[in-house]
Amino acid sequence: MSKALKLKEAREARSRGRWTLKLLDNAVLNLSERVSREIHDDWDHAYFLHVEGFHEARLDIKHVEARLKYIKELLEMAKRIVRQQP
Repeated sequence: MSKALKLKEAREARSRGRWTLKLLDNAVLNLSERVSREIHDDWDHAYFLHVEGFHEARLDIKHVEARLKYIKELLEMAKRIVRQQP
């Protein structure tokens, strides 16, 4: 979404050769202001799942399943935004 909407965070990540957590978080805040406030909440669920579920392996399947709807919502928003760009 950041790249499709030409956000400054996407340009900075490209020039650095990678995304940092600070850049990601800034991009999420920017996207939530420009596109939808839901992006911020959906991103929080996705990031929590990434850290606690993948890296730390502290989540049961019920905790993972409870967050899937937020991640799917975020993906659908991303698809719509990318499709709308020339």
